[in-house]
Amino acid sequence: ACSLAEHATRGWSDTFTGATLGRSQLELWSRGLRVFTESRARHNPEQFLDVDFADLRRDPMGTVERVYAALGIPMSEAARSGVRTLDEESKTGARAPSHTYSLADYGLDADDVARAFAT
Repeated sequence: ACSLAEHATRGWSDTFTGATLGRSQLELWSRGLRVFTESRARHNPEQFLDVDFADLRRDPMGTVERVYAALGIPMSEAARSGVRTLDEESKTGARAPSHTYSLADYGLDADDVARAFAT
């Protein structure tokens, strides 16, 4: 989130950078998770399916198959082909991850993040 916000504000703000950006994004996203978690608790848990992004990257087909199964929808060969194509495209060309960053770039550390997202 910090990197995306940094790219979006580059050239427009000399203030919304580094640690200022890190603190604001950490507050925004941790507050959003708290509000979502409180709201979600008021609904039937069977209405939700959590998908971990790490699982999606590690096993895209298996993760999408799990989503289809949870929804009770058969996964067509066209859908399987689409998952394979998107996965391959995401590893090369314009969609391939090309930037790196660290929490320290935004004045944060792992303890800051753990505290902000503690439930």
